[in-house]
Amino acid sequence: MEYRYRLEELVTQRTNELREANESLRREMRERERIERERAEAYRQIERNIEQFAVLTDHIRNPLQVVQGMADVIEDERAAKIREQVNRIKEILRQLDDGWVESEKVREYLVRYR
Repeated sequence: MEYRYRLEELVTQRTNELREANESLRREMRERERIERERAEAYRQIERNIEQFAVLTDHIRNPLQVVQGMADVIEDERAAKIREQVNRIKEILRQLDDGWVESEKVREYLVRYR
């Protein structure tokens, strides 16, 4: 009888340990699922940012060309100042292009090594 009680105690103890381990695994799985959802959202955000880089620079370049063309027709010191500012903006756009290229490389790396 004593052996039977001891065996039941051991079974109950082991069952409780397994239940706790199972609950711990469930928590860990939920956490991993949450992290995976966040990672997927981060990838989607990277994609949106990369697309916005390209669109943004195009939206800036088109009117900038008009400004530069108008400055080219003006022949006084104001035109020189306008051309100087246009060149500064073009340099900023070049830096944005470089950022876009780097973002593309990061995106490709992340996709490759997910």
